[in-house]
Amino acid sequence: MPGFCYANLQYTSHATEEATLDRVLPMIRKAAEGGADLIGLPECATRIDAPRPEMLATAEPEAESRALDRLRDAAASHGSWLLI
Repeated sequence: MPGFCYANLQYTSHATEEATLDRVLPMIRKAAEGGADLIGLPECATRIDAPRPEMLATAEPEAESRALDRLRDAAASHGSWLLI
């Protein structure tokens, strides 16, 4: 019977999504290559900066999120699921 492997990534997001993705995408690849079927990302998975009202004011809607598109592409290319 095949097993199921879950990887939980632990990292601190940066103030920009690009900087965070530069760090996270290799972690996703490594987890997938290690056999992870499902990879969990922490809260504030793509960026965090203070103060919070400014972060929320500049956040993209999910349908327009370039970071989410890149995470979806990573999951698909590695054959894993992401919990974001």
